[in-house]
Amino acid sequence: MIRRKRSLIMLVIPTLLQARFENGLRKKQVPNNLHGTYKKWLRYYLDFCRKYDFPNTKKESFPNFISKLNEKGQTNAQREQAAKSISLYYEIIEQVSHKTPTCKHADSRGWASLENSKTDYNGFGGGTLFFVLNGMRAISSMTIKNM
Repeated sequence: MIRRKRSLIMLVIPTLLQARFENGLRKKQVPNNLHGTYKKWLRYYLDFCRKYDFPNTKKESFPNFISKLNEKGQTNAQREQAAKSISLYYEIIEQVSHKTPTCKHADSRGWASLENSKTDYNGFGGGTLFFVLNGMRAISSMTIKNM
């Protein structure tokens, strides 16, 4: 059983990631009535990785997510749908990782903050929290609101 490390609020998918994800859904001809469900699985996956300290850009994290869905009583069909959704997410990561610079100010877990940034450092707009793992450029997993 995977234990939760900390209590956090469910994240919001960054706007540009959501736009790229929706574009991917259209390209893969996922029926429009399932787009919301696929976005839900992406949000759940990103939230799961954050809560349990799994890197959301590493495919090795996905079996842990599927295991958690199984523990929660999700059906095979639901787990297959989640797998398709997260597969599309990984495709987007691979596309974006070749286009964006890495962050030089990441902490020991690979997290970095772009405070009050107007520059599009990671391909998903300024003011986002993102991480870099072993020099791999990654997409953001949480939007930070400037206060």
